[in-house]
Order: sequence, then C-alpha cells, then structure tokens
Amino acid sequence: MSIQFDDMSPEDIKLFIAEADEQLELLESNILRMEQGDSSTDLMQEMFRAAHTLKGSSATLGHKRMTELAHAMENVMDKVRKNELAVSLAVTEALFVALDGLRLLKDEVIDGQEREVDLPRLVGQLNAVMSGGATPAAKAPAENKKAAPTVSDEVKAKLHDAAQACGGTPVVVAVVLSESCFMGSIRMFQVLEALRELGKVAASNPSQEDMESDKDLGHALSVFMATNEPADKIKEAVMAIAEIDKADVSSVEPSSEQSAKPAAAEQTAPAPVTEDRRQVDLGPAARGKSADELKKIAQKTAAQTVRVDVERLDNLMNLVGELVISRTRLAQLGSLLGIEVESSELVDDLTFTSSQIGRITQDLQAEILKARMMPVDTVFSKFPRMIRDLAQKAGKEVNFIVEGKETELDRSVIEVIGDPLIHILRNAADHGLEPPDERETIGKPRVGTIRLSACHEENHIVIRVQDDGKGIDGKKLVASAVRKGHITQEAGDRMDEHEALNLIFISGLSTAKVVSDISGRGVGMDIVKTNIEKLNGTLSIDTVVGKGSCFTVKLPLTLAIIQAMLVEVTGRIFAIPLSSVNETIKVEKDTVKTINNREVIVLRGSTLPLIWLKRSFLLTEEKQELIIGGSHMSSSRAKSDDSFYVVVVGASGKRVGFVVDNLVGKQEVVIKNMGRFVGDIRGFSGATILGNGKVALILDVPSIISDEIRERMTGAMA
Repeated sequence: MSIQFDDMSPEDIKLFIAEADEQLELLESNILRMEQGDSSTDLMQEMFRAAHTLKGSSATLGHKRMTELAHAMENVMDKVRKNELAVSLAVTEALFVALDGLRLLKDEVIDGQEREVDLPRLVGQLNAVMSGGATPAAKAPAENKKAAPTVSDEVKAKLHDAAQACGGTPVVVAVVLSESCFMGSIRMFQVLEALRELGKVAASNPSQEDMESDKDLGHALSVFMATNEPADKIKEAVMAIAEIDKADVSSVEPSSEQSAKPAAAEQTAPAPVTEDRRQVDLGPAARGKSADELKKIAQKTAAQTVRVDVERLDNLMNLVGELVISRTRLAQLGSLLGIEVESSELVDDLTFTSSQIGRITQDLQAEILKARMMPVDTVFSKFPRMIRDLAQKAGKEVNFIVEGKETELDRSVIEVIGDPLIHILRNAADHGLEPPDERETIGKPRVGTIRLSACHEENHIVIRVQDDGKGIDGKKLVASAVRKGHITQEAGDRMDEHEALNLIFISGLSTAKVVSDISGRGVGMDIVKTNIEKLNGTLSIDTVVGKGSCFTVKLPLTLAIIQAMLVEVTGRIFAIPLSSVNETIKVEKDTVKTINNREVIVLRGSTLPLIWLKRSFLLTEEKQELIIGGSHMSSSRAKSDDSFYVVVVGASGKRVGFVVDNLVGKQEVVIKNMGRFVGDIRGFSGATILGNGKVALILDVPSIISDEIRERMTGAMA
C-alpha cells in the first residue's frame, strides 16, 4: 500500500528525513548509555527532546502513525526524566523495539510504501512498561515548585465583564512550555492568539506587553478568559502548538478569590502539531542562559551554518578536478614556451601567473575536500546497538569501546566502509570472544572487550577493530584450506604465519565448528577485502592465539584526487597510486633469479616477485611524447639494456615489483571512471587525464597482486 504526503514539497521531505535520521541515531546512542547506567539529567532531557522533536516533525508532515509512536516514547522518557519510572531492562528493550518501528515508519516517507509495523503492539508495550514499572516520584526541590496563579480583584473584574459580554464561563488556562523551548515569548503569544478564537481573553500573566518586549518570561503562562467552549477543546487547541508540555483548564468563580491550579494530569493522547518544530541544537554552552542570550546564540548558530545538498559538493569536486587538470596543462604549456623562447617578459609573466593559479587551485581543492569531510561517527554510531544485540543473542558479555569517532573522512569513503566494518565486528563478537563461563575458566574477565578506533596517519585514515578473544589459529586455517581443496598440503607447509592468516580472505573458508546466523559460513571476509581494495585501501591482521586479534584497515582520505607515480611502459604512461608504492629501484638483469618459472630478485634478504607490466598487458612498443607536466617532472631512463627500473608496491601484506621502462615522476591526478561503455577492467581502477591532454590508466595494485598470487599458487598445485 502506497502513502502520499501531498502537502509537503520534495525539499521538505528531504529535510524531514535528514533530521529524523539525526534524532533516531541520537535516541539509539542515548538509550544504550541509559541501559549502561548513565542516569544524568542532561541525558534524560536530550532523549526526551529527541522524541519530542520527532513527534512534532512527523505530525507536521502528516505521518500520524509515526507521530503516535514517537509520542508514546516521549511519555516513557518523560516519566524517566521526572524519576517517576525506574530504568530497567524491560524499559530499554521496549524503547529499542519502538525505535526500530520508528525507523520503518521513517522509511515510508522515502519510498511512499507502507511498512508492516504493529503499531498497537508497540504502543501497548510502551504503555505497559510505563504503568508496570512506575516508582514513587522523587520530591521536587523547593525552589522548583511554582505557586498557583492568583486571580486578583482587577482580573476578577475583567473576567466578570468578559463573561457578561460573551455569556461565557470564566476560566483560567494554565500552560507550561517545554524546558527545551528557547523562544518562549513567541510560543506564549501563539497560545494567546489561539485562545482568543475560543472566547474573550480578559488578562494574561505574563501580559501581552511583556511578550512583545522580548523579556525572559520563564516557561509558565496563565490566561484568564470567558468562554462557551468545553475544557477539552481549549486544551486541545493549546496542545496543538509546538513546544507545549502541559495545559490545564480550571473554572473561576468571579465572586471569590481563587487560585488557578496548574496542570497535574499527563497528556494521554497524541498531540496534533501544526507548527514546524525544527530546532537548533545549541549545545552545553546554552545551559543556564537567559531567553535573550539563547536567541542570540541560535541566530549566530543559524547564520554560521547552512545545509548543502551532497550532489552540489560532488559537482564542485568534479569541477575542481577539471581545474587541476587544466592547471597541469597550463604548467606544461609554460614549460614548453620557455623552451621555445629563451627569454621574454611575457613568458615570465605567464610562468608567474601559472604558479599563482596553481596555489589558488591547491587551496580551493583543500577547502572543497574539507567541505566533503564527515566524522566517522556517522558510521560508528550504528555499531553499539548492533554489538549489544549480537551479545544478547550469543549469550556473551561485551564491553564495546569506540575511540576517535571525531576523525573525519571523505563522504565517498564513508558510504562504502560501513559494510566491511559490520562483517569484521560481527566476526569479533561471534568468533573472537569466548562465552563468559569459558573466559572465566581460562582466567579472563567474563566481559570481553571489542575496541573500534580511528585515527589519521599522514594522508590516510586507519581504522582498527581489536578484541581480547581467542585469536586466529593460522594452522587451523591452513588445514581447512587444504581440506577444502584451496591449496595443497605442500603449499600450506611452506606458508609463513602471515600467509596463513591471509587464507581467511578465501571465500568459503571458515574454522568455526558451529554455523550460526551471525557468522561461520566462510563468507564475508572475502567481501571485506574486495570492498576495501576497491577504495585503494589495505587490510592487515595481527593475532595471538588465546590473546585476541586486531584487524587494521588503512584508507585514503579521499577517492577523487590522489598522488600517483607516473611510469612509462612501451611508450605508454600509467599511474600507480603513491599509497601503494614502497620504493623504486634500479635492477641489473644478471641479478634476476627464476623460481617455479617465475622471475624474482632478492631485495634486502627477501624474495621479491617481478611482474613485467608489458607482458601482463600484452603491450607492443609505441613511441610517445614523454613530457607530461611542468618543469618539476622528468623522465628517468635505464642507461642500457643490462638494467631496468622496478617499482616496489604492496597490498594486503604482499609485495611485488612492477618492471617498467622509465620513471616519469610524481603527480596529483584526478580519478575518472572508465564509463559504462568500457566498464570495470581487471587490473585498472580508473583513468586520468594528463597535462598533455592524453589519458593514462590507473593501476589497481591489489587486484594485480592478487592475480599474481593466484597464478603462482595454481602453478605450485600443478
């Protein structure tokens, strides 16, 4: 069944989805903190405000089911923050289930398709824990108690006149604004206007003049009026206004002085919301500020930030990429012109202007990259809930620690890294950590630890997943690989520990004795490795049997523009990502050895396999102009046929040497996709446009090394 929100523009729906995602992630992380024992007032208030905001924004959208469920969560959190409900496993479990329901209801807005959400059951669970887990409310501090509004003689006289004018009943409407409301005077004025449509307003406290003066008016409002409308209708009209916590209607006897009683009963039905409740999170600095100060903070925050569609950032990045290409081309033209014309003021001016444009382009590129950066917390925030659910399902006790979540990464990388991390974390929780009783038996704490961390190292981000579990036994991996026919016993016997550990990335290979719905089927780690290598990243494993394991993922900060080494092979130029290059060396032909019909050299005591790129790509000799960029680049050639250049590259702990004809130099290149007509080609991750306007292919180092290893293993088995 399809759902439509006809009254909302696509921009409004997009904004709703973005804000709903933020509030749902905030709720999930805070419910986890609450379950772990955090009962601070700030946390409870933040949770209540998030549910309150979701209720308001979904009601503005017209999503009644989401409004009802968010309101039921808000009621539970309201009781918790007021110490009327004790935090228990039943409470947090009901909140988590409701949170999952909210996510499904939010997805209805994205595609317009109704989800199967048992709303009565979810609301019933929340109401059940709210009533069954109630505890006596803690007494409020004396300074927080508010006296009931008093009806003065002057107000009584005005009420009498109003009642005679409209023939209505004198009442006082006591309203309490939400504590999170920082524009109280505006909300109070809205209440006043709404009540004027239902009767004749005699007076209010604060007065309308006070509201217009923009003073600090607190959060309480009393309106004295005469009306013929029932109390329920008046209360409903007030509660329809955003950021209203309570409203109570009490009759007033004009003949005697009487205090108007403040609201005591909780709201029991979902409050329809007609105002836009979008709020600016002002942070801890806003606590304890007056209304005037809060408004200034809100205005300043709003003025300094702006929401930008990511598509625009992508377009800007593409334009900067084209500018980088043109900058390189301009530098080359300046160099060529300098060669043609020995000395000229015009050439000097061109060279100076070219260098200026180069610096400006570099600064612009850096700023655009910063604008595209996002904290990895956008991915990391999803994992605590996942680990919590996995631990409960597997009967394990897990202490999940997240570090470096403020570390920033390009959004294009963030979009892809989530799935690989999920696989690694699931394996750590299911495979890595032992059951609590087993951990106690071997002298470990019952509670296992999984640590997820991120940090910057040079031009890369490094993400580590570490656990203190049983570790990975390389011998068992070799035995499993031999048993399943992936390698021969002889090949397995020759493997060192590092090579044995890399067998975990073979599809279908697993050492798990029991297959669960979490892991153990031997799928996942091969996908992890493939996805990370597509990002020009690397994945390595360190493990100690009985102590634990550490998976290290190393990724480039951005995928759009990279540093590359340009090399020449048979007259053609290829680009090798500098992140994969270890070193370059010049090799004499008589030092080349042959092992299993494969050429190798000995480099500092280690065997280095050689890959002749012209053989791998089936290239024939071709003449080509080698001047690629500016004067900072040069082409290095082997002096004779007795020597050649080798670029030593590495990926996934393996090193090989690419044999090339010439070393052209280092250059910043813009990665371009091959396009749908060419598609993905094994061995190449993309292409780039050089300064001379020609295209150079970018080598996919991990896939080339993987193919080489596979061929060598196949040859060894044969």
